[in-house]
Amino acid sequence: MQLPEFGNVSQAQHRVVLVPDYYFYTECLELPEGIEKDDVSNYLEYTLEEESPFPIEQLNWGYLTHPEEPTRALIYAAFKPRLKAAGKLDFDDAYHALPAFASHTGMNFTENTIILSEFENSLSKLFFVPGQPFPIKVESIQYRPELKDNDETDDENENS
Repeated sequence: MQLPEFGNVSQAQHRVVLVPDYYFYTECLELPEGIEKDDVSNYLEYTLEEESPFPIEQLNWGYLTHPEEPTRALIYAAFKPRLKAAGKLDFDDAYHALPAFASHTGMNFTENTIILSEFENSLSKLFFVPGQPFPIKVESIQYRPELKDNDETDDENENS
């Protein structure tokens, strides 16, 4: 994904919005051996165009790679009309809309690790492997807060 230069962009356009992970399709892809860093974005865009049932112009998408050694990439994509209908995408207010798991990138683990992350009525399971600063797999579900509250109430009633 080619991002525009920041030049004289207003402050509001620098704002990044985190969106619940369940809005996004994610897939970790092995990159072709010997791919140049400058070619990764074009390769992933082409791959997404081939796999997506939607035109790429209708997707909010991006990817994460290792900054020095791009051997794999975690690609993420969400259908823009779905984000807009849910009130999650308003580029008058924000410059980028990222999946919430993006806030967990940059971590470095020495063994396989799973992190559970909760964000705006969603629960995500992030799978990390040693040497990768981003999850290699993301599983996410949406829950309704009233169900969570009822579960706590039911537990209190059982203990009474």
